[in-house]
Amino acid sequence: MKMISRIKVLVYTFLAATLLTGLTACADSDDAIEQNTLDIPKTYTLTVEAGKGSDATRALSLGGADGKTLNATWAVGEEVKVYHVTNPDTYEENESQYPVATLYAQSEGVTTTLSGRFVDTFTPVAGQVLRLKFNESPNYTSASQGGTLDYIATHCDYATAKITVKEVKAMPEITYGAGAYVVTPTAPAQFENQQAIVKFSLYKGNGTTPLMTNNLTVTVKKTIYTVTSDAPASEFFVAVKEASSKPVTLSTTVNDVTYTYEKASVSFEKGKYYAINVIPRRIITTADTNVTLYDGDVVSGTGGANTRLFIADNATVKLAGVTNNSFTGEMYDSNQRYAAGIECNGNATIILADGTTNTFTGHWDRAAVYIHAGNTLTIRGSGILIADNTTNEANGAGIGGSYWNDCGNILIGGGTIIAKGSQGAGIGSGSNGHSCGNIIISGGTITATGGSNGAGIGSGNDGSCGAISIDGSAIVTATGANNAAGIGCGGLSWNRDIANTCGDITISGSAHVTATGGDYAAGIGSGCACQAANTCGDITIEGSADVTAMGGDRAAGIGSGNVNSYSDNPSVSSCGAISITGGTVSAMGGNYAAGIGSGSYGKFASIHITGGITSVTATRSNNSSNVPIGKGNNDQGSGSITIDGQAISDNMTKGTADLPTFPNLNVAISNGYNSDDGNFSNGTWIITKQ
Repeated sequence: MKMISRIKVLVYTFLAATLLTGLTACADSDDAIEQNTLDIPKTYTLTVEAGKGSDATRALSLGGADGKTLNATWAVGEEVKVYHVTNPDTYEENESQYPVATLYAQSEGVTTTLSGRFVDTFTPVAGQVLRLKFNESPNYTSASQGGTLDYIATHCDYATAKITVKEVKAMPEITYGAGAYVVTPTAPAQFENQQAIVKFSLYKGNGTTPLMTNNLTVTVKKTIYTVTSDAPASEFFVAVKEASSKPVTLSTTVNDVTYTYEKASVSFEKGKYYAINVIPRRIITTADTNVTLYDGDVVSGTGGANTRLFIADNATVKLAGVTNNSFTGEMYDSNQRYAAGIECNGNATIILADGTTNTFTGHWDRAAVYIHAGNTLTIRGSGILIADNTTNEANGAGIGGSYWNDCGNILIGGGTIIAKGSQGAGIGSGSNGHSCGNIIISGGTITATGGSNGAGIGSGNDGSCGAISIDGSAIVTATGANNAAGIGCGGLSWNRDIANTCGDITISGSAHVTATGGDYAAGIGSGCACQAANTCGDITIEGSADVTAMGGDRAAGIGSGNVNSYSDNPSVSSCGAISITGGTVSAMGGNYAAGIGSGSYGKFASIHITGGITSVTATRSNNSSNVPIGKGNNDQGSGSITIDGQAISDNMTKGTADLPTFPNLNVAISNGYNSDDGNFSNGTWIITKQ
């Protein structure tokens, strides 16, 4: 460069001398000679000492020890563009937005010397503010990213620095050539990253199992970042612009299923690293038809007229605000006749997301929430589930079985559950001779109401169910329809010779239970028997459970229901052994029925009340045929009664013989009110610890 400059000077000098001689010699000539002044461009060079950045100013991810940091050192030849800043306070560049210089790193390391020359059209002056930009690329502003730290280090490591021109000094011509100037900044440049780095970790609904995918679309504010990975991954590193209180949305597609995530307000500060754990969810829309939910799915949205929801076998799904009414068309539409609100294709677990309401409605043959026979549905969480099967001419349960279809086991461990059946149980079997498995409730707040001839919890019209267990801290309110128990057996239609049964009923732990039977059915126990038997298993109340049971007309509060004596083939409504060994119990029978025992023409296997109870209150109705504890009107051969180990005779239950002395319990007898003749005796037995 020095030699070339000297040659240019000699040439320019020689040319000027020749022109001058020519003018002198031809002064009187007519020839016009044009005199040109050669414009020699000035060369402005800029040399800056520059730091690549530190952990505090760069978006380093996890620290250097594990090797997962961005490269914070310079490489020889790396380019830095220089822009003129017109407003130092706001960092605005001039409107043309073209670089006025390009600098190159002269050495490698944490610091380097950046050196280069200004373009010919720009003349720097002292006091000017210049902005230096390193690695600005389309990948940073939007477009595509690779999702790894290595990709960000090589494609998206966008950093800037600001310098102020201290002086512009002409250099000696003999050394640097004519027109050479050196621009000196007031201080070295310190680069700072202009983006944040965000690590998005994707998980399935349980929050621990990674969600593997090859793609991720991230929208921050209005900028869209499309991230693509060569191999399936659950962690994606994304370089994003600085943002303050802006919405963020994510979406990814796995096996043709789209998952999304939304956060209303986030802030990303440049030069900082963020880690966000994400559980994307599926959004159900009115345009969806057959939708299968897979293990780990988090689901929200509203289905349409033709939306059918299925849960894959052995899948755990989280419902986070889902509504699906399975029917809006013709009642006999073959495509919708068998449509449940949501249907389990095998074993399934539903988690009710906190603060959400999830509503399902079945149609005609299907339950609102349907579990196939031989499988188990588990429901837990803290959200709300409404399974309302009282519309659409439905014959299935709210949760459980369908018309002419058996169902599997039902386990409820949490949530607020509102279940209503139509000819089926609120929770249990559907209508017409089919069964459900065991029903286990260990938590949550449950309100279950049976449809026509359907129990609140248990079997539906002409149906059966397995054992029923309520324990833990569950709060249960169960109401049966006419002929059906609150908890236990449903009723039988008048012209069907189909037995209605349920298994053993156990209430324990600290459960709080209120059960009300429909007319002719027990609060807890069996329903009305018409042309075939209506039978439930043993009834056990233990622990510290709090139980209130009210029988319908001619049915016990706890025990058996009524028998239709007008039938040509009357049968028996019965229950197994009634055992109360703990807790607080209040039971009231209907007309012609005991508070605890048998209904009209019904029977029980035995009654045992032990010294472990807190209290038992049994009340008969005002009909003189009733007793608080024991046999109702026209009892069909009930078994023995023992209280605190002491045998209780029929005369004692009727109040015509003295009770024995009890070692651990007190029995207080009070009178009730008879609308015909005033007070009557032996209306209520109150049994308490001594």
